[in-house]
Amino acid sequence: MTFPDLSATLRSDASFRANVYEEYHTGRTPLEELSVDLVDQFPLDYMHLICLGVMKQLLLFWIKGNIAIRMTKEDYNSSIVELEKFRKFIHQRDFSRMPRSLQEIDRWKASEFRQFLLYTGPIILKNKLKDDQYTHFMSLHCAVRILTCEKLCLEYNEYAKQLLKYFVENFDLLYGPEYIGHNVHNLIHIPNDAVRFGVLDNFSAFKFENHMSEIKNMLKTSNRPLEQFINRTFEKRAY
Repeated sequence: MTFPDLSATLRSDASFRANVYEEYHTGRTPLEELSVDLVDQFPLDYMHLICLGVMKQLLLFWIKGNIAIRMTKEDYNSSIVELEKFRKFIHQRDFSRMPRSLQEIDRWKASEFRQFLLYTGPIILKNKLKDDQYTHFMSLHCAVRILTCEKLCLEYNEYAKQLLKYFVENFDLLYGPEYIGHNVHNLIHIPNDAVRFGVLDNFSAFKFENHMSEIKNMLKTSNRPLEQFINRTFEKRAY
């Protein structure tokens, strides 16, 4: 399923509750019993949407895509070397992970894609991608930098919105309309969430991801995970 239309009518709490778009509903949700806006108060998560979604998709295009969009072998090897050089300048007090090689792209975590998008990518990709691809990537980089900065998030929100609209419009031309899926399309809505909730990290899954290992360690089997979690939680409180 693709979402090429950038000017469709925005959905609202009223249209959701009225089940206006039947094809996107599989039934009623108990959340409708709450007095919350079922559209505006459920923001998009940039960890999954951008880092694990769009940024990973782009890197896979450039590394493993067809010959028209991927880097040359020489540029790919050069990018591997340059990313390795960055390791000596990256400290764990600033970043949660050291960057792994592009050869391990399939095993990268969300924080590694974030680091590439916001910090190392613009330098490493310079003169490695075609000019139109690099400009396209930089529009995403600049928009996300704005939306993750307390000082810029609101003041330059409209500019970030324009950059992301440009990115989505040109994604079709560079990589094909068949790849404008949920993640790419929803980039145009991220700035609106930032207006309501502030910088993207205010409502991303990154802060919760840090505690996933703690939860996993509380589960002994895959059977009845919620029950196990509650039992372990009460056991901890008892001690």
